[in-house]
Amino acid sequence: MEDPWNLSPELEAVKSELDRLGAGDLTGMYLTIIETEADRAKSEQVAPNNDGTNNILSEINNLLRSLKRSRLSAHKVRNKLESLSGQARVFTQVELFRLTGERIDLETIDWSEAKPRATLIGSLEQARNWVRQSSGPNRQENLEEFCRAVQIVYEQIKGKKPGVGRNDNDTYYPSAFECLFVPSMRLMLPNATIAQAREIFMIVTYINIHYYFISN
Repeated sequence: MEDPWNLSPELEAVKSELDRLGAGDLTGMYLTIIETEADRAKSEQVAPNNDGTNNILSEINNLLRSLKRSRLSAHKVRNKLESLSGQARVFTQVELFRLTGERIDLETIDWSEAKPRATLIGSLEQARNWVRQSSGPNRQENLEEFCRAVQIVYEQIKGKKPGVGRNDNDTYYPSAFECLFVPSMRLMLPNATIAQAREIFMIVTYINIHYYFISN
């Protein structure tokens, strides 16, 4: 019987970990997020005028403006959501899931109600933040953002923060998060090791803690 997924061995390894973590019906969505972020992180620096990124941002911004500036009918909201590209829809749906804790069917929900509409606006704003990337000359922002994306996916599936496993005499015992993160990293770094994955995770964790104390 033909495999309906028809994935490369690298993507199959990521999918297997998503299945093992319990992603269920959201496996395809999360796999798309990880694959998209990996593709963007393959280059050393993400150009600020990247056409793909700009197109997604433009779609999300246009929809946000429409929702905020005018009282669109439920039918028009649904039509605008249907016209989004696949990538823009994925980002929007993931953020809707993050805010509501449940999978939202964009085609059947009643967008005439205030609460779903407000949730959609909040989700689009978060999706816009996720899509945006800034890259500095001395930091691999793209790799760090990739790590954060995988962290978000893990948190949504397991409902808890990711962590690292233990290390005894140079033997690495991976955590559940690292079991997902290592094959995800191999989408862009084929020979990535758990030691490298752990180092990147710890750098990103340090950066997040650093910014937290600065902003508070």
